[in-house]
Amino acid sequence: MLGIILRLNGRICSFLTKNLFHVENFLRVNLNVRPDGFRQLLDSENYKTYYPECLRKSNTRVFFEQLWHIIKKGDFNADYFFYGLDRKSIKESDYVTSYWEFMKKRDFLNLYDVHNSSSILRNKFYFGQYAQSIGGGITTPENIGLYRKGQLLIIKDKTIIKLSDFLSDPAKFGISHLDVFVKQIDGECGDGVFHLHSSDDNKLIMGGEEKNIDEIVKEMSVGSWIIQNRFVQHPLLSMIYPHSVNTIRMVTVKDKQGTIHVFAAVLRIGAMGKEVDNYSQGGVIVDIDIETGKLYKYGFRKHTFGGRGVAHPDTNFRYEGVEIPFFQEAKRCAKYFHSMLFDLHSIGWDIAISENGPVFIEGNDNWEISLHQMNHGIRKEFDKYFCI
Repeated sequence: MLGIILRLNGRICSFLTKNLFHVENFLRVNLNVRPDGFRQLLDSENYKTYYPECLRKSNTRVFFEQLWHIIKKGDFNADYFFYGLDRKSIKESDYVTSYWEFMKKRDFLNLYDVHNSSSILRNKFYFGQYAQSIGGGITTPENIGLYRKGQLLIIKDKTIIKLSDFLSDPAKFGISHLDVFVKQIDGECGDGVFHLHSSDDNKLIMGGEEKNIDEIVKEMSVGSWIIQNRFVQHPLLSMIYPHSVNTIRMVTVKDKQGTIHVFAAVLRIGAMGKEVDNYSQGGVIVDIDIETGKLYKYGFRKHTFGGRGVAHPDTNFRYEGVEIPFFQEAKRCAKYFHSMLFDLHSIGWDIAISENGPVFIEGNDNWEISLHQMNHGIRKEFDKYFCI
């Protein structure tokens, strides 16, 4: 924090730092600013560029642009550098920079009716069961069991057993080789998702670690869990990174006339040997051209994990121009699926690609816009569909 303060206007920053409590209190009371917004402004961890090769604004200008953002919109722009707004050639007005503005409009349009379909999206079990019922060529991972409070419902057989019985002899329940994903029903951002499988010497591996049955039962003792068959992703996606199921995050949106459109799409890719593809856990985000299904040049990671690059950090697979298989089919299915949840205005879909086509992992009414503004702002598109 001291480093960034020294690089900025010394007297002003010294005054602000010494009077931090009073400044924050004034902003909160008089301008409805979040209490931690100003503190983030003075944290040097928030001042790392993704574009060191470009002509950039001075640190002083960045500081005051962020300060104005706090005063004008009530919050610190945590994605300022992610969007590349520190570049002299980029205009902030092209971007949706306020999370609170985005969230309020997204949630108002999705959740204005208390009896909305978000419950289907937020429960992975309900999601899979509903998807099976609507037709339209929608494919989801096969649900094997639902586990809650010590009881495991085997869906196919409609029987309730102990989780330990299933783990000790999965063949008894039609699974010759244990290779499944275990997910908390309401988990987000890769939390509560584990790959569970048996090794060649019949040991149980959960989340990359060897565990016995009692340890797994204890791990799953809190909350509700869905057990799903693991499927094989398309060879191209495995070439990019083989250890996780790499998914498309595709957002669909409904216009004033009720027509569903594809709003944006990115590819989320795992990294560092991890079995999840989430950006928050070190994964890579690559923008997709929604017309052609081709990847853009750069992949983005959190600065902690390496920032921006033209190739995957583990496999050296170069992104630019690579066409995602079955992308047009994924678009068609996403728009159809959304039409079956017609009371929701926008949905962020997590879509895997198998050898046979798209597989819908889940849908999110509370999707994030920041992932879709890496290469260009979508302020114009946002105003078109969300300011209604």
